[in-house]
Amino acid sequence: MEVFLGVGLVAGEIFRYNRQNFAFDQDQRFRRDELRLKMQVERFRLFRQDIRDLVELTVGKMDLYHMVGALFIRMISIYYSEGFFEEAPPVFLQVAYYLSQACSLVYLLMAIWLSMHASIKSHSYATRLLTRFVRLPIPGCDQLDLLNARLSDCEMQATQLLRVPFLHSGRNAWKERATVEVPPQGAASAEDRAANVPKPTGDELEDGEFAYGGEHNMLGNEELLHAVEFRTRRHVQLFRQLQARWQCFDAYSRVCMSLGVRHMLQSINYYLLGLCMVQTYNPMVGYMLTAVFQALACNMTILDVHGLPCLGGLDLSFIGFLPAIAACVSLTLAEREDGELVPHNAYMISIAIYPLEIAWFELLHWVASPVSGESSIPRHFRAVLFMDVFGEAEDPAEIAMAKKGTVLSAVNTLALVEKVQIVQDALRRAQAALRRWEEVPGMWLTFRQRKELEKLGDYLRLEMAGLQELLHDCDLEVKMTRMREWPELSDAEIRLEHCAGTVLGPFHYINSAGLPAEYHWDIESTLANGNYKLLYDLPGSARVLTLEDAAETVRDFQHLMDDIRRMSQAPTEVPHGAKKDIADADAAQPDSTPRASAINGAFTARETKELYKPVRLPWRAVSCLTRTIQVIWLGVDGDKGETPSYRCCCDKHRWKRQQIGNFLEFQTYVGV
Repeated sequence: MEVFLGVGLVAGEIFRYNRQNFAFDQDQRFRRDELRLKMQVERFRLFRQDIRDLVELTVGKMDLYHMVGALFIRMISIYYSEGFFEEAPPVFLQVAYYLSQACSLVYLLMAIWLSMHASIKSHSYATRLLTRFVRLPIPGCDQLDLLNARLSDCEMQATQLLRVPFLHSGRNAWKERATVEVPPQGAASAEDRAANVPKPTGDELEDGEFAYGGEHNMLGNEELLHAVEFRTRRHVQLFRQLQARWQCFDAYSRVCMSLGVRHMLQSINYYLLGLCMVQTYNPMVGYMLTAVFQALACNMTILDVHGLPCLGGLDLSFIGFLPAIAACVSLTLAEREDGELVPHNAYMISIAIYPLEIAWFELLHWVASPVSGESSIPRHFRAVLFMDVFGEAEDPAEIAMAKKGTVLSAVNTLALVEKVQIVQDALRRAQAALRRWEEVPGMWLTFRQRKELEKLGDYLRLEMAGLQELLHDCDLEVKMTRMREWPELSDAEIRLEHCAGTVLGPFHYINSAGLPAEYHWDIESTLANGNYKLLYDLPGSARVLTLEDAAETVRDFQHLMDDIRRMSQAPTEVPHGAKKDIADADAAQPDSTPRASAINGAFTARETKELYKPVRLPWRAVSCLTRTIQVIWLGVDGDKGETPSYRCCCDKHRWKRQQIGNFLEFQTYVGV
């Protein structure tokens, strides 16, 4: 009897211990989940604030450009309405003065218009991103219901309640509420019962956020301009995809603002030449003013333009100030009577002003163009480099210098080469699948299928270019397989492809009975004369290659590319101050440094590969405007009727009366 009493007391204590253990564990679990939910909300608040800060980088600058551009346009309007010459200057000086003002005005108006587009589009897309994609992860009632626990839940886990302490290794394996509460059995199927179970809250914390994310140099100092490349999270990736839609407007508004200010300085210089060298005949002051304004223009060009080969910035500045020098020399060498220019004076040196302006616009057109076919922004302008905080528009020289220090160890190189072989196999499979679908006639595809196929082709080619650049940076000589079209393949190559023996489809049509039906295309049996072999009754043994299957091969290639980017960017040296003789247990722990944690994040690619073509509308508008201005300067240069570019006006008194009359009409118009 005493034995049974002792066993009962022991069993009661074990039951009481496990019951208290259950309550303690559930309380700790609830506190942990509660803290996790709060930190998730705080983390996504940080993400949403990041998006607002990134958009403010565009909106704030564009608002400033609106104000500055309006002030400059007001100044040019004053020069147009009140900046009259008291004495009639040579016609070539008038043409240069008014045309420079016109160029300044149109470029400044274009800058304001592009900045308005950039501000509106950035704010609109950011609002779309905040309202539809990056939301606060607030759980629902059903998910919150899973966080609590009842003491009665432990009654359904009898084996855990009778666990003897210190005799069983490990801990209590308490089940969650979703697995403990079994749905009632009835007519509902197992799938319906599983669908009724609320989904648990997801883990959105990932690896957390670190306070500092900069890389360290060999001396152990943090480099502020070289942050961890894999730090970008999904909200930043989404923002960068949308940023490409307004970034070009932002970039070319800055370019047009720079050009407008440059022409405004040129027009002021011409106006001062008319005052100093025509009215007052003080050539020394004219030369000094020309030197001051052209030095300012040259400094602005050096500040705005960078990365040009063979001192391209100096060439651009040199060609830019030559027209003003030619005007000074022409006015200095002109014939005068009692200090005034003779009526029928010839200004032969002034002929060079117009071809120099045309050459300057041509060089400017080349500098302002996108650097490559896959880009939409002029990276030769320094102002463009500061509007992308993620390094897409970085200085090419700085990137080249940074890549010189990338050295892989022998082990990493061997592993990278093996990984490249796997990536190439995946690339060949993706190319084979996409090659076949690109041969499908467009009339067979729906609008959505055509768009998806175009995106897949663009993405695959961009990833191939990224792989080639990555291998070049790592000094690996691996022969890349180019994207070949279907007619370029031989019969033997077609039989050896990964997708050999497959048919494409399904394609939809309306049959004779007016009902929707499907058919497939046997691309390998299609004759060279264009007779397509269509399969309306698909054999049971036929292998079908759908567009979704082709997209899956591209996604597999993408995942392998992410892995190879991680391997190429992995550190090869022991960090400064780290110990090499660590214990095996510590060595088995995962790396928790900011860089390694960021690598394990959801997004590992440094550059966002866009699935759409770059926006070229701002560049085409600026290019068309520049070409139009060139044609106008060329037309002025070719106008030889009555030699307006080489002679003065004969009647100076008539010129004065005309200018004074225009000024009085302007004052009457504005109500002064």
